[in-house]
Amino acid sequence: MSCFQREAEIISWLSSVIFKVFNSEEVQAWLIGSIASGSIDPKDCDVLIMLKSSCISQLVKISLIWRKEFEERFGLSLHLTRITCDEVESCELFLNSVFNKPNIEIKS
Repeated sequence: MSCFQREAEIISWLSSVIFKVFNSEEVQAWLIGSIASGSIDPKDCDVLIMLKSSCISQLVKISLIWRKEFEERFGLSLHLTRITCDEVESCELFLNSVFNKPNIEIKS
């Protein structure tokens, strides 16, 4: 399997699990890090999730299941970084540091 096929499979899986729980008005997600950069041999999978504050507890509960399923399916650790929409509004430097690096938005 090529790195592009694996990337597409990972994006598809992430989209299915994220948008099964949350709608696109509550959450946005991006694949970041080595996989988004096209690494042939990534050691993990990094995902940035921006969500409404009211969704955090639900994400915390479900993320353990996602991590386990992801590792079983892809053989990689899943690292989720979360930030609330409120935090984003007050954190331009954070956004600039993330989006000035390769990233791929995960859509429903």
